[in-house]
Amino acid sequence: MERFHWRQLILLIEIALLFVVGFIPNNLDWLANMLVSFVCAMQVQSFRKVHGNAYASTMCIGNMRSGMQYLYTGLHTKDRAVLRRAMQYFAVIALFAVGAAAGSLLTIHFGNRVIWFCCASLLVSLSFMFIREDIEENPELQREAAALHQDVKAMEHTIGKTLQEQQEELHPLNHK
Repeated sequence: MERFHWRQLILLIEIALLFVVGFIPNNLDWLANMLVSFVCAMQVQSFRKVHGNAYASTMCIGNMRSGMQYLYTGLHTKDRAVLRRAMQYFAVIALFAVGAAAGSLLTIHFGNRVIWFCCASLLVSLSFMFIREDIEENPELQREAAALHQDVKAMEHTIGKTLQEQQEELHPLNHK
């Protein structure tokens, strides 16, 4: 059996703490809030990227800013790779909204134990972390990694060019 990655251990701790929160009575809301806040802090510190993009897993504002920035740049430059990144941010935001709405509706029926649905979704995430394909043994993954690398290089070039053009538009006298 392979050793656990530290992020897998973090997910196990999060699952255990959230499971305990489901048993905490309403008169100890302060304890439940403290445990959930601690889990959120671990989540924010441990899981910072999705497909190479920095993101916040427990709040939307930073994701919205990044998504809008990529959307503007992608529309301005007509760069599909940049637009794809914007859509990834918007997908994260949409999932956040779906989770919030589902949590609100499920709370009506399950009360405090609705938090166990979070435990279940974290268990699914944990199981995905155990599904591992070895890139060296999979030529398709090697091709995808190479294509992704090219997309990142193209996006960096496009963003650099866009920033330079915007700077020239803002300060035309400095560039003549």
